[in-house]
Amino acid sequence: KEDDHKIIITSSDPNELRAEANEWLSKCPFENEMQKKEFEYICSDVIIPGGGGGGGRIKLRRGKPTQEQMKEIKEKRVRKEKLLDALSEEGTFILKRVLRLLKEAVRREG
Repeated sequence: KEDDHKIIITSSDPNELRAEANEWLSKCPFENEMQKKEFEYICSDVIIPGGGGGGGRIKLRRGKPTQEQMKEIKEKRVRKEKLLDALSEEGTFILKRVLRLLKEAVRREG
């Protein structure tokens, strides 16, 4: 979170934000395929009835997460931190940027 202020969002279009995130993701120097798959899992939605998700984020409208869903959310946070710690400085910067762009895309969709 401390690096979020360094990431400048230049578009308000969620599709453009997702495209930019994908472009950055293609440049990420993952050390192996497992790291890439781990990132894809971390970014996968947690589905909550009555709400929406995207980029691994959850937007609650009417729905409330179950205990199982909360467990999955917490697990993804822990796994994200482990992955970021395992990457190079460049990889960490890129993935934080990708996550920020995806978060902003979800925010601007709703």
